[in-house]
Amino acid sequence: MERSLLSMLILSRNVLESLLSMREAISAVEETFQQFSGGAIVCPHRIVIEPKDGWMAVMPAFTQQPPCLAVKMVSVFPKNRGKGLPPTVAITALIDASNGLPLALMDASYLTALRTGAASAIATKHLAPSRSEVVAVIGSGVQARFQLLGVVEVVEPVQVFVYSRTKANAVKFAEEMSAKIDADFHVVDSAKEAVEKAHVVITATTSKTPVLSGKWLGEGVHINSIGAPSPSERELDDEVVVKASKIVVELREAALSETGDLIIPIKKGIISEDRIYAELGDLVTGRKPGRTRDDEITLYKSVGLAVEDLAVAKLAYEKALAAKAGIQARLL
Repeated sequence: MERSLLSMLILSRNVLESLLSMREAISAVEETFQQFSGGAIVCPHRIVIEPKDGWMAVMPAFTQQPPCLAVKMVSVFPKNRGKGLPPTVAITALIDASNGLPLALMDASYLTALRTGAASAIATKHLAPSRSEVVAVIGSGVQARFQLLGVVEVVEPVQVFVYSRTKANAVKFAEEMSAKIDADFHVVDSAKEAVEKAHVVITATTSKTPVLSGKWLGEGVHINSIGAPSPSERELDDEVVVKASKIVVELREAALSETGDLIIPIKKGIISEDRIYAELGDLVTGRKPGRTRDDEITLYKSVGLAVEDLAVAKLAYEKALAAKAGIQARLL
């Protein structure tokens, strides 16, 4: 497909789903974190707006090789579920940074879930215990699905325990995911029951108060937490972060300004900022080791970075051109 300088490519969710796999996303995100950690990518802090009942962010990232700019606009409105609408909606614009002309506009709801799952998979690869046969999932939405799809690319669970506040949603989640993942799925009645035997714990909720207690955690567990996107919200109680011997984030400054899971216990004086052990790029580049002991509790706290969106948007655009997929839209 040849692209006119005065046109851009429109990529719908259906097209993106046909083009990108989780494994490809993991590779692209990992490579991008290597570049970002080396200073080759510019990623300003997101701009956050919190209208009534929701949350919205504008997230840019820029790289010189090739000169490319991605800008994502993402909103989270939990009450949408009751209206039959998706709670998370996002679009990404990919721009040629050598001339400012748009290359593509794409639905980013799928890409957001995909890149978030990919980043958690990378963290899990470095931080999970070598024997990770039991995975617990707290949450049953789109993000929870992609978190699990990412994790199973790097570990091989035998059992998956699922808890959601709405049991029917947990049952549906287990039915759908058991068709994709070769493991025994168990829907349980409490988060505690899901977590107690787990080697890897996933929290992917829209809760504003803790859904995971440190009292439930056994030795050697790894936690991926992707909810709590604002300073006043949290998925994890104080004891989780106290017990974690290694806390890993995507970017220290972003985590310390955006998630209550770290901000609240720091303000209480329960932990200090230097309890953050590493950024994800430190593990990817080998500057810092991941798990070093079987008994240590590790925590990956994600807030999401635009560099992750840049990674999957570039990959999607390249694959769409090769496959002659999407719709060309004239700008003038």
